[in-house]
Amino acid sequence: MTLDDIQRRLATLSAQMTSLIRRYDLQADSSLVVLGEARRKIKDKNDYILFLELSLEGRVLADEGERLMKAQRVLQ
Repeated sequence: MTLDDIQRRLATLSAQMTSLIRRYDLQADSSLVVLGEARRKIKDKNDYILFLELSLEGRVLADEGERLMKAQRVLQ
């Protein structure tokens, strides 16, 4: 996966996450706060699972993107 691939996927994930945050009126001030609110406010099991999947995938992709950027800097 390239850095461009990761950035495109993160943009898609961000749009999906933003939609859930708005739908359930979640406060996105911090990751920890929004996770707790999601647990309380999202009653639809499928939406809650989607929220968790998006959160996890976003984190994994962000870590991989950071790793790729560090590797590029080393090569330069």
